[in-house]
Amino acid sequence: MTTYWTRYRGVPLAVRAVVVAAGLALLVLPGALHPVPFLITLAGLAAAVAWPRTVGVTVLSAGFVIAWLAAGGWAHSLPVARTVPAAAALYVAHVSSALAAAAPLGARVERPALLRWLRGCLWPVLGAALVVAVDLALPRRTGAAALEVAGLAGVLLLGAAAVWAVRRRVAG
Repeated sequence: MTTYWTRYRGVPLAVRAVVVAAGLALLVLPGALHPVPFLITLAGLAAAVAWPRTVGVTVLSAGFVIAWLAAGGWAHSLPVARTVPAAAALYVAHVSSALAAAAPLGARVERPALLRWLRGCLWPVLGAALVVAVDLALPRRTGAAALEVAGLAGVLLLGAAAVWAVRRRVAG
C-alpha cells in the first residue's frame, strides 16, 4: 500500500533545508563576525547542502569552532543562551547531513526513517530550549573554571560510556 510518506519525494530537499537552517544558526550564534571563520563556515554549509556525501559538514563544524573561539577567546565563556543552541544546531546539522547523504534528491524516504530523523532532531532542540529557559530563569551567578572542567569531564565520560555500551552490545 502506498501512503503519502512513501510517495512524497520532497523529503530529501526538506532535509537539506534543515541543514541550511542549522548552518545559518551556526553562522549567527557566535555573536561576533570575523570574516575568515564566517567564510569557512559558509563554504562548509554550501558543501554540506550541495554535496552531502563530502566533508562539507566537517568544514562547517570547523569554521564554526574557529568563529566560536574568535568570538569568545580563551578568557571567558560565551553565555548558555548561545552555547546550548549552538550544540543543538551542530547536532542537527550532522544528523540531517547524514540523512541527506543517504537520500539523494529524487529518493523516496520511508516513513520510519523520516520519523526517526525527526525524533533525532526534535529532542536535542527541545532539550536546548529547556536548558536555556532554566538558565534565563535562574539568578545570575558567576561560574567557576573548576565547574566547567568537571562538566566537560562528565560529558566526555558519558560519551565514553556510550561507546563502551555500543561495543559491548555489538560484541556480545
